[in-house]
Amino acid sequence: MYQTDTSKLQYAKHYGERGWRIVPLRPKRKDPAINPAGFDRASSCPDQIEAWLTGAGADRNIGGYLPDGQLGLDWDDPTHIAALEDQLGPLPPTLTHRSGRAGGGCHMIYRLPAERADASIPAKVLPKVLDTRSGSNGYLVLPGSIHPDTGQPYTIQDDREVAELPIAWADWLVASGQRTAIRPEGQVTRRPTDDAIGRYNARTTVSDLLQPAGWTLVKGIGHHPGSEWRRPGKADGISGTVGSDGRFYNYSSSTPLPVCTPGAELNGCDPFDLLVYLQHDGDQTAALRAVGDADAADYWRQVDAMFADSPVLQHIEAVAKSFMASRMATLVISIGHAFMAVPPSVPFYSGFGNQRMALNHFVGLVGGPGDGKGTATSAGFACIDPRWGTVANRTQYTRANIGTGEGMAATFHDDRSPESKKPPKVIRPTVFEAQEIDTLSVLSERTGTTISADLRKAFSGETLGYQNKSDQISVPAFSYRLAFIAGIQPKQAEPLLSQHGGLPDRFVFTPVLDPAIAQLTRPAPMPQQPYQLIIPAVKDYHLPEFIVTDQFIRRKNRHSQALDTDADPALHTWMIHTQVAIGFALLESSVRGRIEVTREDWDRAALVLRGSELAKFQCTYAIEQKHRATQRARGRADALREEARDDALEQRTQQRLLKVLRRSHPQPVAQRDLTLALSRPQRPYRDSALAELISSGQVTKLDGIRSGNPAVDYALANPTSAPTKGE
Repeated sequence: MYQTDTSKLQYAKHYGERGWRIVPLRPKRKDPAINPAGFDRASSCPDQIEAWLTGAGADRNIGGYLPDGQLGLDWDDPTHIAALEDQLGPLPPTLTHRSGRAGGGCHMIYRLPAERADASIPAKVLPKVLDTRSGSNGYLVLPGSIHPDTGQPYTIQDDREVAELPIAWADWLVASGQRTAIRPEGQVTRRPTDDAIGRYNARTTVSDLLQPAGWTLVKGIGHHPGSEWRRPGKADGISGTVGSDGRFYNYSSSTPLPVCTPGAELNGCDPFDLLVYLQHDGDQTAALRAVGDADAADYWRQVDAMFADSPVLQHIEAVAKSFMASRMATLVISIGHAFMAVPPSVPFYSGFGNQRMALNHFVGLVGGPGDGKGTATSAGFACIDPRWGTVANRTQYTRANIGTGEGMAATFHDDRSPESKKPPKVIRPTVFEAQEIDTLSVLSERTGTTISADLRKAFSGETLGYQNKSDQISVPAFSYRLAFIAGIQPKQAEPLLSQHGGLPDRFVFTPVLDPAIAQLTRPAPMPQQPYQLIIPAVKDYHLPEFIVTDQFIRRKNRHSQALDTDADPALHTWMIHTQVAIGFALLESSVRGRIEVTREDWDRAALVLRGSELAKFQCTYAIEQKHRATQRARGRADALREEARDDALEQRTQQRLLKVLRRSHPQPVAQRDLTLALSRPQRPYRDSALAELISSGQVTKLDGIRSGNPAVDYALANPTSAPTKGE
């Protein structure tokens, strides 16, 4: 029947007779030609099929939903079949279609085993390798159709009865829908692009890890989708492939990598996963440390280059060295100092239309006790002398310890009554400080207002205030300027990092340990005076178009429509990026004569945020290690308690056995009777207790025969240990 001149109508009717539900597709395409489409519109009726595929529909392609109990294996490249057959056993010959795609491709049709007939099998199994179709779960393009990319026809490759799918294959397909991403134990929170692991994956391909480990490239470019690899020690065949997501999918159990077999995790290995398994024996902590160290070294090289770039940055570096303080921490606080000079009423815009942007600056200084968090703060405020508009307009600000949200609002509130004759309250920009973030207990949720909520409002310049029975405060939006500087010991960072609502994403974290400063044997000379920064008081502040991409506009729109006002932390990261870039523009404004964010400012801000991610990584890693140490200590304590419990139970068991033997003396006691004399918790300790009593010479084991069968009795070894009268 299947000659080259067989019509699509003949194919469609034939498959309809086999129980397939036919759906017409657009000519030389894979999408339905009817609207609405779907499983319910598909039909096996010959008259309906003929109506679809005759006349104006004669050029249509045809699709088919499989009959109940059947499954289609849709292979993009049949060469992968052999690799999986090595693991799961051979696939029996069955009805097979050949697709018209370049490089091959086929559909193998099977009956599901009766015991798996109702199993749930996913449509996507291996990216760019294997999909499945069954029941209403998608249709297959049928023979007689024309492939949309190549113009080649779909054909019958093997016309035979549908075979039963081996149970091992069915179980593997079912398990593929239950697998999760490969992640070794002890996973540290991973973000896709902006952390150390994300940067490692961005600059490293799977080829960079597979080739040094002895893997052989069989097909493809190496890290491109569809590339095939063979494990070390294997002479032929395929051991793994690269999926469309760039991850590596391993099929061989003779490697240290996780295997795509029933029950295994399936989402493939990214370069970091390969690093964990191929270079660190599955120890993710060691791999994290290696990636973090390499990332930090590259980061500090770029920091060195940045500080050599401009006079104001060279000045900030000189001040940092004179204080022996971290250069980046000094720089970030200097940016906050520059923001103090900008009146809160001066409009700065985020780039999203006319949305105003606050220049309220949050800094997290990350380091251990004595690492120089306070020194970096002092250095940051000694670097520049910022003035708005004219030399005479000197910046005055207040420094205060952070307290509660109410106290923060009260700082900017003029509490005079309308009738008061007192002079207006002088409200200055304020730098709030917390020496150590773990001591700031008000960050945790409590009844009433929380400082975390007020800090989130302050970052955006929103209205601050509170209302209770006796008092009411309201500070209008964009009427105040503040900075918040928090000292953070990495192991104690959880009160800040674990906050919901995006508070950590509003901070610039910066490490206070600087390799260049650590090499100094004594402080460098202090510059004679601060860098006098005259910020032009102009209204033509310019934010270039390259900062606000279409992608971020779409994210902003989704963000504003979400019920959760902090639905997209990446927007807060973008806002901080913009804010820090404005900070660099302010530092350079005296030289440029205007406030304009340049590409150079944007790139410098990106480096600051990279340091922020490194500092957060340092905190996350330290917290992880602390938790592991706590778990190990708890495990050791549990083990000691269990050991003490065992010792006590064995001692009581020994005492009970001796008591029974004394009462029976001089008659021996059968092993069974000794067991019955013990309580249920003591019985597991019988043998070890008897062994200890025999070893110490208190009890003797007597082997004999009772009723023709071997018997074991026990008696006191020392007659003087027999009970006295009345015992």
